[in-house]
Amino acid sequence: MKPLVSPIAEFRLLGVVLLIGGFALTVVAIDVQGVVAALVAVVVGASIFGGFMYVSAYRPLVRRAVEAPASAPTDGRESGRVTTRRILVLTGPVLVAVLLVAVVSGMPGSVAGIVVGSGAAAWLTSRWLRRWEVQTGQRLLREPRWSWGSRDCYVVPLG
Repeated sequence: MKPLVSPIAEFRLLGVVLLIGGFALTVVAIDVQGVVAALVAVVVGASIFGGFMYVSAYRPLVRRAVEAPASAPTDGRESGRVTTRRILVLTGPVLVAVLLVAVVSGMPGSVAGIVVGSGAAAWLTSRWLRRWEVQTGQRLLREPRWSWGSRDCYVVPLG
């Protein structure tokens, strides 16, 4: 079994990477669309898409994960450096594809809003999980892979 990783670290890193990418795309949108049009598109896109991702994707996923996690089968933990590299390798190509969509569509503000919203939703999910850990006194861990479900989640005592 691979060393386990904290989904808090994964969601936090994913959120930060997406927020940085979204804000960089916002700069492009301002240049292409003008300040007002770009910022309106980013705020509207982030609000709609971020809310949608949090309510329909991230929150249900983590709530299922914390329902009945098993005890951790290994003491091995993935290092922070490996987690960061894995998130960047998985997210980098997505951001490049999103940049291409923004350029081809001519709507970089809306696309930036989607990226910012998704990043904010991921970061908020990491905060929800942290509150759960503090309330329950357990640390949630999972097997590091792209997709995950509740059967991949484990707990150890917090501390």
